[in-house]
Amino acid sequence: MVNEHHTKCLPQQTSTTKLGENFSGNTLDNTIKEYDNPATLITREKREEYRKRELKTRVEGWQQHKRAGRFMEELNQNNINKEASLQWLKSDKFPFDEEQLIIAAQGQGLLTNGFKKMAGLQNTDQCRFCHSAVESPSHLMSGCKILLGDGHYTARHNKVCRYLHLKICGEMQLDRSLNIWVHETPPIKSNVKVTVFYDKDIQAGRYIKDKAIKSDMEPA
Repeated sequence: MVNEHHTKCLPQQTSTTKLGENFSGNTLDNTIKEYDNPATLITREKREEYRKRELKTRVEGWQQHKRAGRFMEELNQNNINKEASLQWLKSDKFPFDEEQLIIAAQGQGLLTNGFKKMAGLQNTDQCRFCHSAVESPSHLMSGCKILLGDGHYTARHNKVCRYLHLKICGEMQLDRSLNIWVHETPPIKSNVKVTVFYDKDIQAGRYIKDKAIKSDMEPA
């Protein structure tokens, strides 16, 4: 009765019968006969093989997912530093709820109008602000013309630049505030070794399209 319950009723990650089959790969008995190794060592090797196989299966499933796989596509682009992009997961600086929210946004899993329509909860998937595109986490984060016009993207951009300015000043032994929320970003900050320009027009020796002559930061 126990075996039948584990085989027919319990899921893959709970049933000891199914986990045992995965760990052994139907080769445990043969392995014991071929090698004069302790059973515990063989079991550990099989468990590690199962872990790698299961991890590969999950990553492939993530890549093939129509919605959540979009983040993996962006992560695998040549100009993206994958290790640095995922470093925040190892920092242990975010509480569980915030980490869960960020991962849900990356996987396009937030309860946007696009998600609601896909789930059959409502009939429209248009953005609640611009009403001209499908509302998704990516659209809300960087693609909505109304949010852009209202300055939400610029404010977020400036917060990131202010943090980078604080870190650069620290690395270059320039005066800086200890806390980011009181740190100021003057157009020019310098010492005998380096000068940092912030949000300042740069001198260009030739015509630059769209007058793009104001960089975020320019060390010299």
